Amino acid sequence: MVDSNRKKNRRLIIMVSGRGSNMSAIINTCASEKWPIEIVGVISDCNCPALQIAHSLNVPSFICDRKLFENRRNFESDLVKIVHKLAPTLIALAGFMRILSSDFCDVFNNRIINIHPSLLPDYKGLKTHKRVLQDTKKLHGATVHSVNKILDGGSVLCQGIVPVHEEDNEYTLAKRVMEVETFIYPHSIAAILSGKVKILDGNWTEGSMDKDFPKFNFQRNYFHPSFKNK
Repeated sequence: MVDSNRKKNRRLIIMVSGRGSNMSAIINTCASEKWPIEIVGVISDCNCPALQIAHSLNVPSFICDRKLFENRRNFESDLVKIVHKLAPTLIALAGFMRILSSDFCDVFNNRIINIHPSLLPDYKGLKTHKRVLQDTKKLHGATVHSVNKILDGGSVLCQGIVPVHEEDNEYTLAKRVMEVETFIYPHSIAAILSGKVKILDGNWTEGSMDKDFPKFNFQRNYFHPSFKNK
């Protein structure tokens, strides 16, 4: 059995805006692996499908609807109140489509991570699959990184790498990238909350993994299984 006080120190919030693919992977992987992580809430900035999924998985959900606020300052003020009440150890952005201000990042400094669909520092921002195809790149992927005041500029924790095929279009490439996203994001979260890695002076360093994760294996670079077929 896991000591309840230890589990209290592994409180996770997931913030969403869309379909909830990564959110579902995080929740289901934590459950199937029996990691001692408490998912205390899913927060969305709109009424999106991810909230329905969270409800079906018995995870508390909260809406902080951006459209109801006059400006970002008021929106984030309400968002901060919700997050504070849930008292998270870690906040995982999973398709959260609002750029958080430097003030928000300061309040939750070193407690926010994000997953971005490219191999950062390449292809920050939007439409990454389209841009990769236009540039005829051979490799693409996803990156889990810390969140700071610079858009997609936090320290890289983990990357999932996929091949780009000649016949790929945006849909097929996005599907392959999502296959690595849904693996590396839950495992990155477990790496942080197990103590396997920690952030120091803005950079990820090795830590001391807790005994409650005896069979947990984490790698900083994960290659899509299709590489093995080449």
